[in-house]
Amino acid sequence: MKPEQLADRVWLMREPGSGTRQLVAEFLAEHDLRPQTLTLGSNGAIKEAVRLGLGVSLQSRMAVAHELREGTIAEVSLRGGLPQRQWYALHSATVPPRPAVEQFLQFANGPAGRRAFAERDAS
Repeated sequence: MKPEQLADRVWLMREPGSGTRQLVAEFLAEHDLRPQTLTLGSNGAIKEAVRLGLGVSLQSRMAVAHELREGTIAEVSLRGGLPQRQWYALHSATVPPRPAVEQFLQFANGPAGRRAFAERDAS
């Protein structure tokens, strides 16, 4: 589907200051789309609004994985792909990481983490 085909749909957006809202705004501007928008305060509210047919949105695959598996929402495949976002693992520079944080950082920076993130980006 061409992005222009979504121009007449209501676009569901997060609140001002949200990174997801910024991603949607950049996507719409990049494709010169000026649709009607509706602001909602959480990913859960956006997913429910999509499920009810009130509009479309961009969400991370991680945020909608369950709903996609259950078939309560559907993915639209867009020509030219979707914007990509960088992910960062942040931790305190002054407090030593707890064991669970250390394990996560080792995973994310290791071969298994790189494969997991590559698979996420490819899907």
